[in-house]
Amino acid sequence: MRDMQENSDLFRYQGIPLVFEFEMLEVQEPGSFQREAWELTNEEKFAEVAIVKDQGNALFKEARYDAACEKYAFAIGLTEALLASTQWEASAAPDQLTQTDEFNLSLRLNYAAGKIKLLDYEPAIAQCTEVLRKDKANQKALFRRGQAYLRVGRDLELAQKDLDALAALNPSLPDLKAEQKLLQEKQRAAREKEKKMFGDMFNR
Repeated sequence: MRDMQENSDLFRYQGIPLVFEFEMLEVQEPGSFQREAWELTNEEKFAEVAIVKDQGNALFKEARYDAACEKYAFAIGLTEALLASTQWEASAAPDQLTQTDEFNLSLRLNYAAGKIKLLDYEPAIAQCTEVLRKDKANQKALFRRGQAYLRVGRDLELAQKDLDALAALNPSLPDLKAEQKLLQEKQRAAREKEKKMFGDMFNR
């Protein structure tokens, strides 16, 4: 009764048809709808990882790096959920568990590559560091983290450490020499800047 009294003004609309207006925000192709992670079973998560990774790779090839990174990030989240699931650990086949780990590492590396293309180096460093925590000799992680450190500019020693470790593993790796040359140029410039700074200090 209280609700009826408080909303008595609505009674004057009784029997009047309601008209709704809808705004179409997006049209998705059949089969393209991506469900949220919490909506998926572990088996569905595992199957979805490969699909989303392929979607990310296709976007990367089209130089749509932001969109590719969004796909990679979603797929990383799926693999993290699986790796944290005791139910998945108990029910999955050994090759599925191995593949979950492999997906997790490759997705992190792909994400790092996308972020480097976007000149967003800190997330790339973080993802490569996570890969190296699990696989200390991962060449792609060493190369991409070295690239990122080098372009940040303030971490030249860390860049050299990664590139030296990579050179010890695979000295003939394509693009390694170019990165080493860039490192030397930046180190030379840093020394010149430091020399000039101290020279100006003593000339005052």
